[in-house]
Amino acid sequence: MYQNNHIVKLSTLLKNERVVEHSKRVALYSKNFGYVLGLENKELERLFALALLHDIGKNKIEGSILNKPGSLNDLERKVIERHSIFGEQYIRLIPELKTYSNIIRSHHERWDGNGYPDGLMESKIPFLARIISIIDVYDALTSERPYRKKVYSNKEAINIILDGAGTQFDPRLSELFIENIDIVLNPFKSKKKAIYS
Repeated sequence: MYQNNHIVKLSTLLKNERVVEHSKRVALYSKNFGYVLGLENKELERLFALALLHDIGKNKIEGSILNKPGSLNDLERKVIERHSIFGEQYIRLIPELKTYSNIIRSHHERWDGNGYPDGLMESKIPFLARIISIIDVYDALTSERPYRKKVYSNKEAINIILDGAGTQFDPRLSELFIENIDIVLNPFKSKKKAIYS
């Protein structure tokens, strides 16, 4: 349903190859995690499509900021943070996904309310956005980024997710992600269902 031409075409608008590869991994891992959580097929397809397009708003961000080595200054950080709003605007153009554009807008919200752009907290953050948030951070930590030299190991990234449970991330989803990380990263392993409650 969501694997249609205009979604694929929209995903190709991403000009940055690193962002493209990151988005593909986030989509795959999010769908695998959704399976672990017991989501129905239609919801898994929706999660995959939204995760694939979660950073589409970066298409409107200058490459000099996206690829800047080292830390961003305050102004550059504010520009980067607008990508979730730009992404929401793109998603509103897709008939099958427009009612879920708030998920793209909310994928950088934090459980404690200190995220952006709206300062949502806890269950006010859309469920699928909470899933994408964990996967997004995990993949960012374990991949090369121009703003830092270090690529974190799997164990280090898991510890960062664990430390952020209940502040940055939904604590229950964080726990289930860590418990099932082998399945999330490798869809060919035996899949046991975990119930989100």
